[in-house]
Amino acid sequence: MSSLEARYRRLLAWYPHDHRTRHEEDMIGVLLAGSRPGRQTRPHVADTADLLAGAVRMHYRRAFGAVSAPAWRDAVAVGMALWPLLILTNTLARQVLSLAQSGPGLLNYWMQEPWSLLR
Repeated sequence: MSSLEARYRRLLAWYPHDHRTRHEEDMIGVLLAGSRPGRQTRPHVADTADLLAGAVRMHYRRAFGAVSAPAWRDAVAVGMALWPLLILTNTLARQVLSLAQSGPGLLNYWMQEPWSLLR
């Protein structure tokens, strides 16, 4: 493996793993075919920028593209299911703290009528 190929492989490491397993050898072949044989030991700046921009685009598409829509939909559904529980917990915690600070009289009243906290 030449130093140019090793450097290209390091740049390709920014791509997602499954994409690399399918396309890495083809991409290396194209990049090496476009290089100046024997004289080029480093990737050209334009090649480097193009490979890094392609890796960013690939990760962005996977995170926010059509492929990730079911995952985002599931995350929103879980969030919406947990939201009322979080609001209820927050409200109860605030009420208990305010009762604890106001003295024992209100705490005794709450122990007799616990649903009054939700008002």
